Amino acid sequence: SKDRFICTESNGNNGILNANGKEIYPAESEDYIFFRGDVAIIKKNEKYGAINKKGNVIYPAESEEHIWFDGDVARVKKNGKYGAINKEGRIIYPITADSIGIDGGLVKVSVSKDGQGYKSGLFDSNGNEVLPMKYSDISYRNGVFTVYDGKYGIFNIKGKQILSLEYDKIYIFGSNN
Repeated sequence: SKDRFICTESNGNNGILNANGKEIYPAESEDYIFFRGDVAIIKKNEKYGAINKKGNVIYPAESEEHIWFDGDVARVKKNGKYGAINKEGRIIYPITADSIGIDGGLVKVSVSKDGQGYKSGLFDSNGNEVLPMKYSDISYRNGVFTVYDGKYGIFNIKGKQILSLEYDKIYIFGSNN
């Protein structure tokens, strides 16, 4: 099978071979390598990076935290700050955020505003703004985003407002199926 890979260990480091035994990635990773979808995570010098199925490095081993892709995007950490990359390794949000979460295939970014709390916004997997960096809180549940900025409102995953920010509380329940 063309999608069968073999993780090898030599001198305490791991590499990847394809099903024919051809080296795809040399035994340089400090941790076991496995593919999750089209991407595998590597570890060098206690930092994490990502490679594709051809063994090409799509993100160098620079992230201070393990990289997990959620759909097409992943969070990375460098010098204590967070950013987001896509599966091609392109930085879709610069590594300047105080916090990044990935929900519903979108990147939730939070940045401290001069000691005045955090402001959050949403970006898609291409780095396009879905919701501006102006909300105190954004949370994802059942296919919609609840936003808070003094009052609560709801937006869909395209950034279209469903309920205006005029409610003291909002509870979402049920299924989005």
